[in-house]
Amino acid sequence: MTLAEAIAAVKTGETITFLADIDEDVTIKQVKNVKFTIDGANYKYYGTMTVNGTGYAGAQGQALTIKNVNFVATSGSTCINLGVSGNNNTRYTNNVTVSGCTFTDGDYTAVAVKSYTGGDKNLVIKDCIATGMHSLAQLSNVKEGLVISGCDVDTKNGLNLGS
Repeated sequence: MTLAEAIAAVKTGETITFLADIDEDVTIKQVKNVKFTIDGANYKYYGTMTVNGTGYAGAQGQALTIKNVNFVATSGSTCINLGVSGNNNTRYTNNVTVSGCTFTDGDYTAVAVKSYTGGDKNLVIKDCIATGMHSLAQLSNVKEGLVISGCDVDTKNGLNLGS
């Protein structure tokens, strides 16, 4: 099963656990009242995870935890995208936690976590390590509940938090 297939089949309360390194771009569409976890089990992930919100500004009971993933970025890429630029139906991610992940690039051009559309709520980035990246986070207009804690950041620009 691919990661995309596992995400499409996941039910609330379940955990998707990596069994090997993965080289795949995936889109995770948040669904009302569906809460699940992606556990990388410290395997490497070569690709981008795009998290699309519900299109509603209010939380709809959805939650996503991404933990223990060793993201290996390519030049100029983003490891975790929140929303897609220009599409109102994929805005407003809610209750996303990124925990215990590593992000490595080497040429200081990739971003670990980036919000494209703004309006996100309850974003937590904790206990992560970003090395050789452009920045740990580029976040535009996180409406409420932004927590960044316990992270080790060796990046070109650290954090970029817009209004």
